[in-house]
Amino acid sequence: MIGQTISHYRITEKLGGGGMGIVYKAHDTKLDRFVALKFLPHGILVSEEDKARFLQEARAASAVMHPNVCVVHDIAEHAGQQYIVMEFVDGKTLRQIIPVQKMQDAITYAIQIGEALQEAHSKGIVHRDIKTDNIMVNTKNQVKVMDFGLAKLKGSLKLTRTSSTVGTLAYMSPEQIQGGEVDARSDIFAFGIVLFEMITGRLPFRGEHEAAMMYSIVNEEPESIEKHKPDLSPLLANIIHRALEKNPNDRYQTAAELITDIQSYRAGSQRSQETGKMPRKKRRLLLVGFGLFLAVAVVAGILLSPRHGEAIDTIAVLPFVNVSGSQDMEYLCDGLTEAVLEDLCRVSGLRKVIAFNSVMQYKNKEIVPGQVASKLGVAGLIISRLYRRGDDVTISVELIRGQDESRIWGSQYTRSLSQLSTVHSEMSKSIRENLHLQQPAETAPRGTRQYTKNPEAYRLYLQGEYFFHRITNEGLRKAIEFYRKALKLDPDFALAHAGIANGYAMLIDLNYATWDEAADSLRVEAANALAIDKNLAEGHLAVALLRYKSYEPEEAEREFKEAIALNPLCANAIHWYGHFLSEHGRHDEGLRFMRQSVELEPLSAHYQLCLGFLYMQARRFDEALVENEKIRDIDSTFYMWEYGASMIYFYTGIYDKAIEYAKRYASHVPNFEVFVDYMGALVDAAKGDVRAAQRQLRRVSDARQGPRMDPVIVATVYSRLGNKDSAIVWLEKGYREHSSLFFQANTLPDFDPLRTDSRFVQLMKRAGYTN
Repeated sequence: MIGQTISHYRITEKLGGGGMGIVYKAHDTKLDRFVALKFLPHGILVSEEDKARFLQEARAASAVMHPNVCVVHDIAEHAGQQYIVMEFVDGKTLRQIIPVQKMQDAITYAIQIGEALQEAHSKGIVHRDIKTDNIMVNTKNQVKVMDFGLAKLKGSLKLTRTSSTVGTLAYMSPEQIQGGEVDARSDIFAFGIVLFEMITGRLPFRGEHEAAMMYSIVNEEPESIEKHKPDLSPLLANIIHRALEKNPNDRYQTAAELITDIQSYRAGSQRSQETGKMPRKKRRLLLVGFGLFLAVAVVAGILLSPRHGEAIDTIAVLPFVNVSGSQDMEYLCDGLTEAVLEDLCRVSGLRKVIAFNSVMQYKNKEIVPGQVASKLGVAGLIISRLYRRGDDVTISVELIRGQDESRIWGSQYTRSLSQLSTVHSEMSKSIRENLHLQQPAETAPRGTRQYTKNPEAYRLYLQGEYFFHRITNEGLRKAIEFYRKALKLDPDFALAHAGIANGYAMLIDLNYATWDEAADSLRVEAANALAIDKNLAEGHLAVALLRYKSYEPEEAEREFKEAIALNPLCANAIHWYGHFLSEHGRHDEGLRFMRQSVELEPLSAHYQLCLGFLYMQARRFDEALVENEKIRDIDSTFYMWEYGASMIYFYTGIYDKAIEYAKRYASHVPNFEVFVDYMGALVDAAKGDVRAAQRQLRRVSDARQGPRMDPVIVATVYSRLGNKDSAIVWLEKGYREHSSLFFQANTLPDFDPLRTDSRFVQLMKRAGYTN
């Protein structure tokens, strides 16, 4: 096989093999990258039913997109043999490096494995074959879990028993061995075995042959890990033994629960019980994600108190540590964290409150307070832990000064779960009083949010917020579903109406839904939100986006301004307003607002990308490239920066770089090789090679796979080719569809050849562009 080219993959070396086939390293000549090709054994997929099952499992696995999961790029067949095209992982299997020498590394690997499982389980996918041979660690010390989707296939087909099947048995759960129901908890059992093996270099169950191994797992207790690691923390030993419980109901019920306990171990759970004795320097804290209104009310009184030295007028509320580890609290965690931020944004005297997406970068991460404060550019951090006991919640809260990591203040509070939806008004009042900002009722802040009095509706709303901030097609649709459930319990819950409206606005903007599919829902729910609460900033933002996308710029600008007036530190509204201004040719104003949104969201790669794009629209390409490069320092996994680099290099005439980054960007998006064709067409058109540009353009306009293509993309190439008639036709299509890129047509350099064409001028006027 080595040296052969199959499709557009040139095989360069053999990587390994096992019961489910042979793996080769190959060069993808189309996208200029290395991949791994896994060829399934001949005869494994005999019937059409077998092939259909294989395709179904492989498709499901390819939907698991996570930094710790090996990406499945494609499924194909060669000479009657099925093969899978996967991400090439340059590294070693976990089996090759155990026992892991440093406990810190073992815990890091464990958390990454757990997060990979959590993502897969959230999509209904159970791995079924977690073992150290199926986990790789790359050269950057990053875990990659392999072979999602193959284990179920392996279990349903008749394979020759080899030593590899006995090896797999060592990681099977009792219910797997006994032919019982298999779910996510079976993966957790296997995860426990992997963790045991990482730390000790041994398996917890022993057996020289298959039958003995099966008997041991089903009937015998695992070896005591303390026997092999006498100095091991009892907390970590308990975590491993709980994962290895025979009865699935006695194990961790979700990977998230297991991750939480491992993270609590790493952070030092004993330290969380001694908040009054915490050291001032290099205090390491684990942040798992929870914000609570009550904390703000208590903290606000000391933020600007002179006795604590220099005034703290910039602050970040970090996600609370969910010490109870209960998974059903996680949805509250993220939503309540956001609620704290929204309330602090309305406290005059606070100059900057770091927005939600940036603080959530620290969820599930170990941090040093001084470093975080410096990176976020704030003077103070609110750090809290949450304990749930029955229906009561106890919160320990601290305010840390970022400059020297000193503990300014700390306290504990206990409230019932039912009070979480009613404490908001009490909190807002306390903030104003303790910051000496008390105002008469008639001049009270207009932007105060009105929450539901129904605790269950509030919980459902927070679940919606959790999914909304994933900003994916699936996440946004799930968010809308939870908002609707909340409204069934409280039809007058204005925030839930606004949540639905903004969810549909995002679906439209990201090309996950067409205008015709989503506009009516956006319109109705935005109106419902403001009918209930005319002072709701989120409602005015939804209306602004509706007017913006409906080609009503004056009305849109009025609503953007109203949303920002109601919540002056709302990064989302400020960010959208920046886009609006720039697309109407008001580049300096647009850049000012976009820079402000980046200041409020310093760790948002998305906002940083948008800032680069606004410089590009203003034709300040050198500055655009500088801002785009900053994305890699914020989030090296945010591959959209490569899209930005491709476009900027094209506009600056560095065409080889434009093509290079187009290929890199397309390699991250399933079935999106067409983007390379698009960039190739632009480059050919710019070089005057009309025939080559037209050939690539046909592939773009005929594309049926991958993300939905914006018609304005086709229009840009026709404009570059001087084919004004076709460019206008595709622009008209973009106008009718209210496509995202149409709103950039007023400023994109691609349409300079059309600026004097009366049809283009009239089209821009119909869309409300006068500049």
